[in-house]
Amino acid sequence: MQKTSKHPMKKMLCALFLTFISPALFAAPAAKEETITIDNTLALKKSRLSDQKNGRAVNVEYPQLHPAVPAFNREMQQFITAKRAHFKTVINPDSRYGNTLYIDYLHSMTTMNRATVLSILFESEYFTGGAHPWHELDTFNYNVKNKQFLKLNDLFKPNSDYLKLISAYCYDALKKKLEFKTEDQTQLDWLKEGTAPLEKNYRHWTLQSDGLLIHFDEYQVAAYVYGRPTVLVPYEVLNLHHPKRFNAYTKSSASFAVS
Repeated sequence: MQKTSKHPMKKMLCALFLTFISPALFAAPAAKEETITIDNTLALKKSRLSDQKNGRAVNVEYPQLHPAVPAFNREMQQFITAKRAHFKTVINPDSRYGNTLYIDYLHSMTTMNRATVLSILFESEYFTGGAHPWHELDTFNYNVKNKQFLKLNDLFKPNSDYLKLISAYCYDALKKKLEFKTEDQTQLDWLKEGTAPLEKNYRHWTLQSDGLLIHFDEYQVAAYVYGRPTVLVPYEVLNLHHPKRFNAYTKSSASFAVS
């Protein structure tokens, strides 16, 4: 004789829950936008690479311009190839939790001197079995009109001593942002070294509509717990401190030697 459930109503409610509610709870998240229009003739599209075998996982996303712009697309592809090659050199065969490499990117677009500048920020995360993963930052800034990658010194007039200006601003901003006290001499020395006016300290930067965004690596200006700090240096700051060296910034000005 078949057993009759003591709680038929409970079973019915469970079935209704699974039918009508669970799809909303467990549905896959919406996919990120794949294509960004730059102008009427050019678009930025996301490319993906994925590889999982022998306890190693690689998941990579990187941008490509369409119709193809060989200089930009090739640079992005070569960058990803180099990252994957580096990953192979740091793999830990004894890692209990495998080895992983994840690369994602953010982008921004700014109009300077009537030309679009496309800024790309790559964030790479490596895990090889340690206490925590580590991260690397890489940035690219591309003048779409001239089809050229920009260096930081391309933005400023010759002999403008821009690094000293940016360095002083970043030091003060991070001291306040990270809440370092005057008596924290070890922290302040670390911060001073990481924000010193040296090219290597300002190799990661992107352009935003309201300023120059500086990205600092892990451990560059403070301990791991502080992450990867950023400082936005407003265009007005560059102008006000050195009016003879930096012209007023507007979308069509010649304050930066971009065009």
